[in-house]
Amino acid sequence: MINNLNLISDKEVAEELQSEIIDGEKILWAGRPKQGLIIKKSDIFNIPFSVLWCSFLVFICIHEVQGQAKLFFVPGLILTVIILYALFGRFYFDANKRKNLTYGITKTRIFIKSVRLTESFKTEYISDLSQIEIIERKDGSGTIILGANEFKFYMLPGMYRWQGSYQPPPRLEYINDAREVYNLLLSLNPEITGSEGKYVWG
Repeated sequence: MINNLNLISDKEVAEELQSEIIDGEKILWAGRPKQGLIIKKSDIFNIPFSVLWCSFLVFICIHEVQGQAKLFFVPGLILTVIILYALFGRFYFDANKRKNLTYGITKTRIFIKSVRLTESFKTEYISDLSQIEIIERKDGSGTIILGANEFKFYMLPGMYRWQGSYQPPPRLEYINDAREVYNLLLSLNPEITGSEGKYVWG
């Protein structure tokens, strides 16, 4: 049973998703991730560490240019670029990814739509879900993981791509009304097992 028939929180997103609706469907909730820069708890460590490493590598590169030997110049330069990405670039790409994401929920389906370089549209059937997990932040926003999160990828956001061939379950990331959406999914399919996680690093 749906507890709140007026759940739609973003009418603009709901209108954008109307083209994906099948006859008889109605969007119960629509939204998008929080926009802009998001600073995570892990950044308290990552930012100073990256600054330290970047400063050290820049010093090494300058020293190599001034000296005769150039053995460590190219590797040092490559490492500097990688660390600069970790320091600044990842914030830009993370914000850009969230800017182009929209979500929607009907009685039977969950939509995840991305319009970055190319448009992609994913559908998850609520009847197929056996488990969901909510990871809630202090401000009430949070992420809902649509499936078993056995490796706890939320501890290292964005790093799951490096974890072999395993693909983490889809998720509704950084949505403002996470608890309401979580309760909606549980009410739409009482057979779903719900659980709560914590942002250990995020």
